[in-house]
Amino acid sequence: MKFRYLSILTLPVILIAYIALPAVPSLVLGYEPEQFDHKSIENLEQQNPSLIFLGNSILDTRIDPKTVSEITGIPTQSLAINGSAAGIWYLQLKNIIGQTSIKSPIVHIFFYDNLITQPISTTGRPDNNLIEPLLVYPEELFFSISRDTSWKDNLTLSIYPIIKRREEIKTYLNQFASLFSSIDGESVQFKIDSFGKRQTVLKPNTRKYYPFYEEIEKSFLPAIIQIAKEKKIDLVLVKTSKNPSVSTKIETQNLQKSYVENLSSYLNSNGVHFIDMTGVDWIDAAMFYDSAHIRSRYKIHYTELFIKNFIKNPS
Repeated sequence: MKFRYLSILTLPVILIAYIALPAVPSLVLGYEPEQFDHKSIENLEQQNPSLIFLGNSILDTRIDPKTVSEITGIPTQSLAINGSAAGIWYLQLKNIIGQTSIKSPIVHIFFYDNLITQPISTTGRPDNNLIEPLLVYPEELFFSISRDTSWKDNLTLSIYPIIKRREEIKTYLNQFASLFSSIDGESVQFKIDSFGKRQTVLKPNTRKYYPFYEEIEKSFLPAIIQIAKEKKIDLVLVKTSKNPSVSTKIETQNLQKSYVENLSSYLNSNGVHFIDMTGVDWIDAAMFYDSAHIRSRYKIHYTELFIKNFIKNPS
């Protein structure tokens, strides 16, 4: 075969011509992938909520949007995504909520511990199925911050936006691999097949508290605040409480206290409302089924108490 005898010096040229060039128009002009979730925008437009909740299962076990609407008279919608973290909330603000015609919505983001300042998009292993429906290329800021997407994921999500389907990506790369005897086509096929599969194994709970402003600078929080300002979104961050029966070392308690104080000051200086529920006395251990999640039978009760204490009732 002719390709087998090509000089090693010609390989970079072929690589650029065969792989990179087709993606240039989409990277330069911007590209909305086929997987982008237009339906979320359409549904949000139809519902036209004034109050929107973002979060993961922490939110999903706590707030019932229907109850909020019924009690307050405020049209309410929850966009909770199980397994989501700050990177996904940023994309939801920017590419979903920010693309609607809803005027000055109030958006509550529920988070646990220091998740709001962690530079990650998911709470478990990287899951492209959660990220892809929210991406509008190029998403340079997202990929520059996110620390839970591997180079392989970035390659699939950002270098090949012009190729609309994962099946096409697999075929494309396997064809390229077959040109060179030094590349194992089966191994490439295996790697591409592994992209986007839902991961259910959670990361170990090894939360660390770095110097606060160093942590802020590396997180999605400044970008979240900026998008909220640009789109005239009234942003409210809600730090949820943990199960009070779970013991914590004194050293960790001090770090958490310092974190909350610094976060509160930072948010206040940026015009963002902050609700710290770590000391709320109406949440007891019986309401939890683990260290962070509320039992389903207490969801309505929790919602009612949250409304009473933290949401103004205009009716």
